[in-house]
Amino acid sequence: MKTDFGVNLKKLMGQLDMTQVELANKTGMTPAAVSQILNNIREPSVSTVVRILMVIPVKFEKLVTKIYD
Repeated sequence: MKTDFGVNLKKLMGQLDMTQVELANKTGMTPAAVSQILNNIREPSVSTVVRILMVIPVKFEKLVTKIYD
């Protein structure tokens, strides 16, 4: 099941002025993996979500729930 994870993560990163490379470096992912997640090409694993939440301190629900503009 596809979620809005990538879209939401991209919006949150924008609010923090965080680049894909910065997120990759802080989470141990490759920039390519971050790009795939942000573009909803692939869903992150549970361990990846945990690493992202350690860098971007938001509730899990905010990453997987549709954010309306």
